[in-house]
Amino acid sequence: MTVIDVDSLNHRDVWSTRYKDVTILIEHHGVSEHEPHGIWCYYLVFRLDCIDFPDQPDNFEPYGYWDNWLNRWFMQHFDSDVGFHGGITYSEKQGDNLVKVGCDYNHLFDQDMKEDYNQTILLSDAKDTVDAFLRKYPDYLERREDALRAKKENNE
Repeated sequence: MTVIDVDSLNHRDVWSTRYKDVTILIEHHGVSEHEPHGIWCYYLVFRLDCIDFPDQPDNFEPYGYWDNWLNRWFMQHFDSDVGFHGGITYSEKQGDNLVKVGCDYNHLFDQDMKEDYNQTILLSDAKDTVDAFLRKYPDYLERREDALRAKKENNE
């Protein structure tokens, strides 16, 4: 029988909701003796085909690019206008048409606040980010409804 060191397992709590038809994920992980308050993050999940990227060059890649050195996907077009806490620190393409974009609360300026962060604070910040996103991309919800309607019609 193999002995498993349960203390070495990584634990992650995840809460999810939808706000204005955008999926919000809130995560808390990384609690350890070195990180007693853990790390809080929030992520938003968007349909890329519903985002209009105006004034982009012909070779613009809306899906971002893969950075081999950092081994992660970068979404260079979501800029500071969208307002992620401390900037985007995570992005991941999911399937052909979804992207998960998020941020963490583990910056130097967060250190004195770590014990105060919770789901309520992160949900409020995530909703503010969704609102900023929808101001920047005002056609997103209409395009999403059109895409869902077309998908439903194709499946009938």
